[in-house]
Amino acid sequence: MALLKQKRVAIIFALVAVIGVAGFSWSKWGDSQVSGAASINSLAVQNRYVGVSSLKKLLKQHGMAYHPFEKFSYGTSNQKPNGIVIHETATPDATAWDEAQYFNNNWRNSETYVHAIVDDKQVIQLMSPGRGLVWGAGPMANSRFIQIELAEVNTRDQFAKSVNNDAIYIAGLLHQYNLKPIRATSQNASTATIWTHNAVSNILGGTDHTDPIGYFHRWNYSMGEFFALIVHYYNQQSGTTNDTGSSSSSSQASSSAKTSTSSSKQASSQSQKPLPALPAGHSRKLVHTAYLYNSVGHVTSTRKPSGSQVTVYGTRMFAGRKFYRVSRYRYIVAYNLDDQLKRLGHAAYVYQANGHKTGTLKSASSQVHAYDRLTLRGRKFYQIGNNRYVVATNIDGNERRLKANAYLYTANGRRYGSQILRKQTITRTYGSRVRLAGKYYYQLFPYALVKAANFY
Repeated sequence: MALLKQKRVAIIFALVAVIGVAGFSWSKWGDSQVSGAASINSLAVQNRYVGVSSLKKLLKQHGMAYHPFEKFSYGTSNQKPNGIVIHETATPDATAWDEAQYFNNNWRNSETYVHAIVDDKQVIQLMSPGRGLVWGAGPMANSRFIQIELAEVNTRDQFAKSVNNDAIYIAGLLHQYNLKPIRATSQNASTATIWTHNAVSNILGGTDHTDPIGYFHRWNYSMGEFFALIVHYYNQQSGTTNDTGSSSSSSQASSSAKTSTSSSKQASSQSQKPLPALPAGHSRKLVHTAYLYNSVGHVTSTRKPSGSQVTVYGTRMFAGRKFYRVSRYRYIVAYNLDDQLKRLGHAAYVYQANGHKTGTLKSASSQVHAYDRLTLRGRKFYQIGNNRYVVATNIDGNERRLKANAYLYTANGRRYGSQILRKQTITRTYGSRVRLAGKYYYQLFPYALVKAANFY
């Protein structure tokens, strides 16, 4: 049976070489026979490889500091890796770029980092796999293996692209270190080159994580199929079409699948330590429909409808705009939570964040969308747009007490008949003093003025 199976797979690869990748429509990959999962690989191979990006270079492009990771020698006879461990991040809303930044900024405290992180858009290499071991799957694996995180994605198409990138990257590493694709079992632990974190836990020990099995199952996908995809690209890079990769039996694949538990979703595969907890949050309701942004201030395709509740974990500024953090790696523009229609009690110039006037004057009694109150150059402002602000006293006003009876005046300095405000009355004025015909006044909302001399 095994010989027949190898011949059948060889024939399939030969057909693919003739009809081209665009014609892929395989019914089986590896040792799984789930048609839905098989189509993942068929979809995967239609995508181009994104290549490898250096984290150090990416951080430099964003004006961010790279914090070099500690480098240790592999505990192998030739001090080179003799296998690869496949992880998944267990953080659903984090891209490869998000995770790479997290490792860069927190590896000393969390005592964890890997060689690379992969998603549907990029492969980010944190450090060269040949320059030292990492902390990702316990001491038994860390001393021997390259370790790669697969970031969780949200759509089937993204998943296919991400495993395609991962498989191509892994196949290239196998060639680079003169390794053949051999899937780990309890019988071949000394020679296996392709491991999951789950296999490390069950065979080598020193860790208890089960990824990426649970995440694969969410997409009706198996490690057997992913191994087949790695073998496909390994052979393609060798210039062959014969499936020579050594795989475990289908019963082993089934057994591995069954070991996936909810713990794989609850614990990050990044290390033996969980990610640090988010600070205490509080629930807020969205005023507007809002897109989510990633950890460098770039908008994502995910949005939350107006009226929905989000939990807020603090604030952050991106390019002069205030954001609320709503998960470990996602942010919402503050405007979508804080926006309130406010009426100007005084005509107000619009300012930029540098304190310079824009030339725009908002009339008294007009309404503005105000969504942040902050200090710029020693004065309080409300933000009313992107890099647009009005002085806060034009909206909030100041309470003042009259030291004498006071007449009310129009904007051109004429008295409003005999109407007066009584001595000791507390009233609210808006904006700075204005000068009319050599005398100073404070404005009362919406139009009346009172002489400044009548206030304490």
